[in-house]
Amino acid sequence: MAVLPEFSPGWVEGDKRLAMLPESGRMEVKKITAVLFLIGLPAAACAALQPHQQAALEKILETVPVSMREAMRPQLEMSLGSLGPEQVRLLMEQYRPGVGDDAGPDEGESTDAVSASEDDAWNRRQIDTICQRTERTALSLRDKAAAKQQELIVRYERVAKGYGEYRLGTDAWGRPLSFDRSPAMLRAIIVDSNYDIIAGEGRRRFDFSGVRFPNEAGVLETMEKNLAEVEAVWERYEAEVRGLERLQFDDRVGGHSRKREEMWFAIREKALASLQKIPTPQVVVDEAVEEMYLSVRHAVLSSEPM
Repeated sequence: MAVLPEFSPGWVEGDKRLAMLPESGRMEVKKITAVLFLIGLPAAACAALQPHQQAALEKILETVPVSMREAMRPQLEMSLGSLGPEQVRLLMEQYRPGVGDDAGPDEGESTDAVSASEDDAWNRRQIDTICQRTERTALSLRDKAAAKQQELIVRYERVAKGYGEYRLGTDAWGRPLSFDRSPAMLRAIIVDSNYDIIAGEGRRRFDFSGVRFPNEAGVLETMEKNLAEVEAVWERYEAEVRGLERLQFDDRVGGHSRKREEMWFAIREKALASLQKIPTPQVVVDEAVEEMYLSVRHAVLSSEPM
């Protein structure tokens, strides 16, 4: 059994899950925990609620909008988790929806809850539609980019072998693409988590016309162009080092020149810095996909009430 620290107002204010609730949801949780505080009870979390605790939980959840219930459930379970039957009875006597407000419970509360649920479902259908398209786009781009990278690996290995000692770094260019985050994960992290911020605020008007879908041909062209830039860096590096080797230095001691070594180091560092500025194939594809999802997030957060 995981036990939380004794209840205090600061514990409620500092809980990150509470911050994710709409204002009305936060008020309901604070109302319940305030009652616990007044009757001198700690807040604790149990592995499973007892029947009397579960019954109280369901009664309380019936007083809040449907769209907020799952978000509020963990907080309420922690508040109810260690209460005995008599304590639950006392809590339910003290707790009433709307306690402390000027007006009593809204007679149309049930209708409002249904309306809020319908609005949330409507919003999510709009988001589902655009995210289905982004998922198809992401999967298609990744497939084509992976095939293109296999071609570039062959070219990379051939050219790198030709430059021999003048080939610097850039091992990432010789590896197949790999994708740790699926489109579903990207949607959950970038889009859905941000919709949750405005969920419960009613039906929204979304404008997804500005979503930046990647140009597949452009992404593949960029991958090839960037490899050509890598080859150009190798070529310049080789030319500069060979030119350095032809120079005569007046500080040669035992076949070594400190001036020459310093100049070679500067040439090498310049070449490495140039290589670091060239996005690898993995970066090119990942950024194109992520930019698409970020533009969906922007559209969601920029939506307006209908």
